[in-house]
Amino acid sequence: MGFNYALAKQDGFTDQQIAEVLGEKRGFNVGLAVQDGFSYSQIAQALVEKSESEDTGLFREALDVPVFAAQGATQLFRMGTQAFGADNPVANTLMGVEDYLGSLISAGSRQQQEEIAEIFADAEDKGFGEQVKAGLKALTVAPVDTLAQFGGTAVPFIAASVLTGGAATPALALGATTGTGLVKGTIFDAVEREYINQGVDPEQAREIAEQAQAYTGENLDQIALGGVLGAAAGRLGIERGITNLITRKVGQEAALPVGIKTIVGGAVAESIPEAVQAGQEKFAANISRQREGFDVDLMEGVVGQSVFEGGAGLLLGGGVGTYTSRRNRLSNERQAELLEKKENEELAIQDSVGDLLAPEYDTTDLPDDFSGVGLSPDPSPVEIEEEVEVQLPARDLNIRDMQTEASRIVRQTNPDQEITFVSEPTADGRGFQIIGSDQKAYGAPITGAETARQLAFRLNQQKKISGL
Repeated sequence: MGFNYALAKQDGFTDQQIAEVLGEKRGFNVGLAVQDGFSYSQIAQALVEKSESEDTGLFREALDVPVFAAQGATQLFRMGTQAFGADNPVANTLMGVEDYLGSLISAGSRQQQEEIAEIFADAEDKGFGEQVKAGLKALTVAPVDTLAQFGGTAVPFIAASVLTGGAATPALALGATTGTGLVKGTIFDAVEREYINQGVDPEQAREIAEQAQAYTGENLDQIALGGVLGAAAGRLGIERGITNLITRKVGQEAALPVGIKTIVGGAVAESIPEAVQAGQEKFAANISRQREGFDVDLMEGVVGQSVFEGGAGLLLGGGVGTYTSRRNRLSNERQAELLEKKENEELAIQDSVGDLLAPEYDTTDLPDDFSGVGLSPDPSPVEIEEEVEVQLPARDLNIRDMQTEASRIVRQTNPDQEITFVSEPTADGRGFQIIGSDQKAYGAPITGAETARQLAFRLNQQKKISGL
């Protein structure tokens, strides 16, 4: 793992100490190099460069992904604590944890992070188009690391939602708190840095920055807006989608959406809140400095940061949407299997009841042509008014819909009237019509003779059961 020279110097180590430690690890004779005229600073830097050059392999950089994810999660916790003061001890401790995690990443990844910072710095004071280009360019420098860090910030939201069964309140509360803390911390850092750059004593700059981020200060509007946007981002982004995937149970919901709608929905749901929140964060930094009397363009870096974080959200949300679509498809298939199994079990039960209650309605003994079968038990002629016959088109009837159709027809009859049903071929050959002993036709003709006989059989069962 690469040696973080800057962090070691910040912690108070001298070049001689750094050189001696690295020299001992790598078997380098520091004393001989000093005798040859090299300074400890030159030796230390040479050993650091050698350490970094040996630490830039693809496999090593792949190990940075979980580190960036952990750094993102820590960053979110730190932002939450900053809602209670940007410079509070807990926030400072978490900042130290972030710095430590940063020291663990490879030299190659550190160089990429520096490149991203340079891209934004170069485009900050330029126009809209240049900032858009900068945001897109920065996104291509280290996309995997960027997505890992973004994903890490979602972990606390997901954990809170899962532990509460997917309830909305924890995500909203956590989002509002972290959104508030994010803006307070941003205002504090921007104002403090601006004053120090102008030559103001660091302690005095810190006191002014503390006032700038206070709830009683003039930046309350931006702090409140940050809380609102944070709540929206915590509820609408990938956190909600992932929580649903974890807490969902097969067979307890309707068919789930799949395909391009789910993918695009996931991408948009994550990218838009991220873009808006990133732009507002940068705008808050600008307006807070302007309110301190500094000449600052309010849109400085706003577009570039929005494009960068919105683009990252688009990729991350699209990836989650793709996975969600696949999971939903499998869930729908599994749910269909469960429903089919349940329907088959119900049909088996209904058939068993029918065999017990109406064994005389065995369809195997029914004739194919019912023209010679008397339907009415009353031998006296029945006068039927002439009506204009509306011919319904014949239809196919699925076996799974048989019981539903039988129940529907029986509900149309008088419950106190005994009626038997038969299937009879239509005169025009369209299919087979269900006819009751009351001389009425029920439903549209059915195309299959056997299906029609089975429906008549089930109707007789159902009618007899309903009269008990």
